[in-house]
Amino acid sequence: MDLVEETIKAYSASVDDFVAKHSDINVIKNEADFFISNIKGKKILDVGCGIGRDAKYFSEQGYSITGIDLTPEFIDIAKKNVPSGHFYIADMRKMIFMDDYFDGIWSMASILHIPKKEANKTHFEVGKKVRQTIKELGGAMPENLPSEESIKKIEAKKLKALLPKKVCINL
Repeated sequence: MDLVEETIKAYSASVDDFVAKHSDINVIKNEADFFISNIKGKKILDVGCGIGRDAKYFSEQGYSITGIDLTPEFIDIAKKNVPSGHFYIADMRKMIFMDDYFDGIWSMASILHIPKKEANKTHFEVGKKVRQTIKELGGAMPENLPSEESIKKIEAKKLKALLPKKVCINL
């Protein structure tokens, strides 16, 4: 069983605990408000939507919501929490939506579940869709989209900076 399958299994086994701990929108309300204040349209894709906490908030603010998650029990709860939303059991590593369909892509604490060996490619692909959407809406990004290879180089440089410097003592 790989890491993603283990994560799905763990979430499926602890749905009640997850609901109890992750139902309060106030935990991320500032981030959610900032997000919606910066998108021009009304269609949001919630990647790793969980139980639909964030999707419910966005829906209450007048947005059309589509959510994806790999935990079937979470999708069932999200559908109940946001009856007007569209929720699917789907993998963010295999995005199936048209590039220009959504006005905003929201992902709160879900990309961290991607195995390290797939993380760079996933970040690159999700980032590419976000940047394409922003470009089509007439917006601009402060930097060009880094390649998957350059992401690896940046990570290596940051890791090297965190490692202690060698210390030589002459006696």
